[in-house]
Amino acid sequence: MRKSVLVFIIGVGIGNVISFLNLWGYGFREISLSTWASISLLSGFIGLVSLVFDIEALPFKKALPLHFVFVLGIVALMNWFNGWKAGILSVRFLLFFVLIYLVVWGLVAYLNHQQISKINMKLQERKKKTLQKK
Repeated sequence: MRKSVLVFIIGVGIGNVISFLNLWGYGFREISLSTWASISLLSGFIGLVSLVFDIEALPFKKALPLHFVFVLGIVALMNWFNGWKAGILSVRFLLFFVLIYLVVWGLVAYLNHQQISKINMKLQERKKKTLQKK
């Protein structure tokens, strides 16, 4: 439950940054409360969708396309709900979506790598200390 709340909050943060940069790029300077709420809620759901990678019985090669399709569907729902004209079947929308998806994926992979590297360094230090005591 705790992890679900955490990934929901992370999804809200990432989704809001991406959406607001995108809206700013299209010339929107103000958004309504309902637009902001829908962006936040649906971005949180995108964060929850990332839990698909935690399913041990689901190989990464199957989880990634599943995640991609769910995220695409949620983004399309967000566009429809907010009345944004970017059609999900337009080449421009799909290319832009794939570009953003890859950038976010790369950022998340980098941050995970950094975290794993820190953990490995601490484990190596602990191992050295244990060997020095012997």
